[in-house]
Amino acid sequence: MALGAGIALQSLSVSVAGAVVLVGGGVASLLGGIMYDAGSGADPADEVEQVRENDVHEGTYPGETIDDEAARRDAAETAHATRARLEAGPVTRPAVGPAAGWILFGLAAFVVLSQPWFIDNSAVGRDTALRDGGFAVVVGLVGVWVANASGRHRVALLVSTVAGLGLVASGLLAEHAWPRTAGLEVAVGVLVTGVSLAGLARPGPTLNAGRHRGRRARSAHSSGRRRPA
Repeated sequence: MALGAGIALQSLSVSVAGAVVLVGGGVASLLGGIMYDAGSGADPADEVEQVRENDVHEGTYPGETIDDEAARRDAAETAHATRARLEAGPVTRPAVGPAAGWILFGLAAFVVLSQPWFIDNSAVGRDTALRDGGFAVVVGLVGVWVANASGRHRVALLVSTVAGLGLVASGLLAEHAWPRTAGLEVAVGVLVTGVSLAGLARPGPTLNAGRHRGRRARSAHSSGRRRPA
């Protein structure tokens, strides 16, 4: 809210304060595990009953591990088998999907934060701010999703590609009070389009692909066993 108010009022101090709060909240949420499940789901009635009876649920503490010989041996064997499979498999290029997501989010934030310096306070400027703000929201949401969720995200990256092309078209065709505003739209639009296409070409790993590879490996291992006479 503070960031939006700062942009609307064209106040640098309020905009910076809002951006700091936004980034700080995002970092704290990620470090706190907002993208991951902290525990298994339980029936709401059971949860209420546990609270009523003051039943303490024992969870996993930070840094808690199983420390015994069997666990260490199993971990070593699993690590060795994983390393052997990775070394025996084909060499793949690193995925750019997660990095593309963070770059898209950064570009969207730049479009929003730079409005006080690139958009004038007039009717034309307000139209430009609303148009660019809409594109920035779409690109930013796609960026957060692609950076944190597993998968190829074809639809999301296609949406951000369309948004990038929309920024380019806005810079070339729409009316602007300042030439630098049109140049910013074209430049950011080209970057958004290029990063989105790069994410489509080399996405991040998918959970389904890992499961399929694991099933094929287990099937091949089982078929190679000999039945006892």
